[in-house]
Amino acid sequence: MKRKAKQEIEQEVVEKPEEEEQMEGVLENGDVDGEGQDVEEEYEEMEAEEAEEVEGKAENGNGNVNANSHVNGERSTFKVLGNQEMKNLETLKVTSSWVQNATTFSATIDSSTSQKLSKINLPEHLTVPSAISTWFPVQYSVLPTLFSEISSPPALRPRDVAIAAPTGSGKTICYVLPVLAAVGSTPSNKLHAVILVPVQTLVSQIVDEFRRWNGEDGVAKIASLSGANEFEKEARQLAAYPPNVIVATPARLVQHLTSKIPPPIDLSRLRFLIVDEADRMGKLMREEWLELVEFLCGGMERVACLNDIIRQRRAPQKIVLSATLSKDVEELHLWNLFKPRLFSATATKSEDISAGIAQVDHVSGRLALPASISHRLVVSEAKFHPLAVYQQISRNNFNRTLIFVNEVASSNRLAHVLKELCKGEFEVDFFTAQLFGKRRYKMLEKFNKNEKRVLICSDVLARGTDLNRVDCVINYNLPADDKLFVHRAGRTGRAGQDGYVISIGDKESKRLFIKMLKVTNLWGDTVEEQMEEYLFEKDMERYTKSLESLKAVVGNQHKNGSRNEKNNTKRSGFEAKRKSRPNAKGEKPWLKQKLEQTA
Repeated sequence: MKRKAKQEIEQEVVEKPEEEEQMEGVLENGDVDGEGQDVEEEYEEMEAEEAEEVEGKAENGNGNVNANSHVNGERSTFKVLGNQEMKNLETLKVTSSWVQNATTFSATIDSSTSQKLSKINLPEHLTVPSAISTWFPVQYSVLPTLFSEISSPPALRPRDVAIAAPTGSGKTICYVLPVLAAVGSTPSNKLHAVILVPVQTLVSQIVDEFRRWNGEDGVAKIASLSGANEFEKEARQLAAYPPNVIVATPARLVQHLTSKIPPPIDLSRLRFLIVDEADRMGKLMREEWLELVEFLCGGMERVACLNDIIRQRRAPQKIVLSATLSKDVEELHLWNLFKPRLFSATATKSEDISAGIAQVDHVSGRLALPASISHRLVVSEAKFHPLAVYQQISRNNFNRTLIFVNEVASSNRLAHVLKELCKGEFEVDFFTAQLFGKRRYKMLEKFNKNEKRVLICSDVLARGTDLNRVDCVINYNLPADDKLFVHRAGRTGRAGQDGYVISIGDKESKRLFIKMLKVTNLWGDTVEEQMEEYLFEKDMERYTKSLESLKAVVGNQHKNGSRNEKNNTKRSGFEAKRKSRPNAKGEKPWLKQKLEQTA
């Protein structure tokens, strides 16, 4: 069978050239009896159809196009490459339904958006301070809902609350008043609320806000837990005077919860778990402290049966607040919110917030600044930036100015230069994260009580800190992202007051900064000012002297530092302990050397 099939194939191959030779002969002799014309027409039709087919597939962007070409009278199949059309796929963004169904309010604070005090019925034991005359939009939106849940508790676990509002809009009162309403007018030792904040300065600020509403004869007992106080002292106060409200940093709260078994703080009857400046807590906050707090509170496990639903009734209500709350599903999931309800600022009657943009990932769809803040970008050479800061302060005669820097070394050097330039005009101090304990509060108190002050600080003051009437915020080093810009700018223009933000940059950093702000529509009505070298000539002599003085100070510090490093050789803990032991004779040579040096 195989041999027979092979013979047939060879016969066909031999016959084909003979047929082609006969056809060529007919065409050359012009002997066309109709058969030659039919064959020629068939070839032309086939070629036209194949050409149309190839063109059609190429237009459709199909790279796997099969076409026929004639090479020496034979047909060959080939594939057309390079006709693919590349299209950029849109990023798939998933937003939770509770974010889309948010309760909105105006981001602007003025007479048209504020409400009268009579619009909200406060509990009888709470009195409004004289400094407050109206309710701000966020307060009027949130407080009635929380008060109604306190007066008429739901049958099941209350829904958690997320609040996204601009800085200085009055978010703190949105949880201070509900907590005091839950404590009531009868003294007790029950812990009603735990409030967690990222930095120490916010702890004292929130405690002061509670005392302002609680009054001198108030029932609620407030305790603050942070690195500003000694741990043992805080532990003694917790044992002697069980608080109704705890305001703490997460690290210090975990330190108290893990110091003893059982924990000295009973969270089993907690009513509120509040997190202010939530976006600052970091992505590891669940592993660091949130899981422990939820476990000690109880009732936050997943529901699997009827007993779990009943157990959930004792779970605390979470209130999460921030000016730049992310709408990323994964980040929001970390908070483990129960049927959350969002209260978010919108562009209604606001001058500085534009329509939502797809690129931003914040919970309100946009970042917002209070409408009372005006922004100016000053562009000059980097070597003149300290002088540009001085001229901006003196020209506008600002009373209190905050200057943000990115590094501690920058704050020290800028403070030295400005002190030389501002002699007799302003008092200059610098505030960084290296200040601990009461030194921080003394410096802030000095800044709040005195006029004509300039405070140079790092971003430790950029979150939530409420300083007394800051006229201007200066970005000496431009912020790294839009969130940080919003938090820095929020230190001025609080509660509807006028405020100014000045950003200092050179040509290169200006380009990137403008691009960042335009993405989230924070550029708005920003004014750009070019400061050329001739504008600094009148102060150039003093500026040069201040730089020479700074150079001398830095040189002396470097010499003293290198000398101390040579004299004080660092040893490991084991080596230092071994050298401090007595020798075989019971003598202590190190003590003898020390006495000789002091003598």
